[in-house]
Amino acid sequence: MVSLQEDKQLPDTPFEPNLVNSVCFLVNWIVQLTTFGVNYIGHPFNTSLQDNKGLAVCLRCGFSQRHCQAIYVVAASCAQR
Repeated sequence: MVSLQEDKQLPDTPFEPNLVNSVCFLVNWIVQLTTFGVNYIGHPFNTSLQDNKGLAVCLRCGFSQRHCQAIYVVAASCAQR
């Protein structure tokens, strides 16, 4: 069980990563990637996502990277228990 008193940080102290910060960062980044991918306009105004190899690769790499980081965060939090 996580104690709320231990995770509380004062405003002027140096940054110390914890589980809440890591999860918020991952969720924020995944939402940004998803929003960019969904709002991309393909044909007839732009090249389709299938034809735009660079963008497609960047989106795939971004999702893969965040997925691996999420797995690491879950594994690290389970190891602390």
